[in-house]
Amino acid sequence: RKNEETYPRGSAPAGAWLLTAGVDVQRVAERTYLYYVIRAWGKEGESWLVKCGTAEGWVVLHQILFGSHYRTIGPAEVLPLHAVVIDSGDGNTQEEVYQICYRWGVSAYKGASHQVKETIRKSDVPYEDGAITLFYADTNVLKSELHRQIRGARWHLHSAMDEEYYRQMGTEQQVTERDARTGRHRTHWKCIPEGAANHYFDSEVMALVGLKSLEAEHLATEPPRPDFIDKTEPVRPEIQVYTENFFSRGI
Repeated sequence: RKNEETYPRGSAPAGAWLLTAGVDVQRVAERTYLYYVIRAWGKEGESWLVKCGTAEGWVVLHQILFGSHYRTIGPAEVLPLHAVVIDSGDGNTQEEVYQICYRWGVSAYKGASHQVKETIRKSDVPYEDGAITLFYADTNVLKSELHRQIRGARWHLHSAMDEEYYRQMGTEQQVTERDARTGRHRTHWKCIPEGAANHYFDSEVMALVGLKSLEAEHLATEPPRPDFIDKTEPVRPEIQVYTENFFSRGI
């Protein structure tokens, strides 16, 4: 809570240059619920939470990401969305996520629970008549880095935070356990209690992956604005889970 500041939700102070978004995908009773985080970044990795919340369905999320303008305070400049990273690790939703990533021109993400050679490995996955970008990442390393940022003085939250965000951000703890397969002890991040919701934490990790994909962690000057390949079709009807009873709850 020490990270809370006085700037309003949906904006960021002057000094923010760009936005990245992370999206955690959950399927419940044939509906897709999307936990999202939109974070602004500035000089040398300083960051401000702009908005987070839950969207039921891709149409709602598309409006939140691409149909809304998020601005800086003071000189009210529109913050460009440079990267969107969407969780594709759930086998039940992978095809759905891949289609969205292809249609919107954004990236998919799959986390590795074990140590991997590269913290983030980028690959192109063939899809339809093109390809999508997939980031395969060492979640333990990234979660440790995120916690270092949270403990620092350059990771900020807006003034209208909700208790659910704090609950989910505090769910995971770093523990050391014996690996039943190898017999070795390893330190990793784990939900306590097991199964507790950590969707915002995962979304913050993916927003960080978005920043790293831009190689923008140590920028000293504002980068050029990106061109998104939004093909304007949120989802094909046969897998669209959006209904008239959608809701979008911003935090």
